[in-house]
Amino acid sequence: YCTCQSLFESPRYMLLCDHCGKWFHGACVGITARDGEFLDLYYCKECTTATG
Repeated sequence: YCTCQSLFESPRYMLLCDHCGKWFHGACVGITARDGEFLDLYYCKECTTATG
């Protein structure tokens, strides 16, 4: 589930948080599939806050 509480829906772009392992729709976190291609790591908002 994403933070929007929706299940995975193909072909919607989704990101995996490299810290907690939760999945997020790119649209819900403001990252497009194109932008996601340039990410080496993704930390969700909760993990970013917790880890600084």
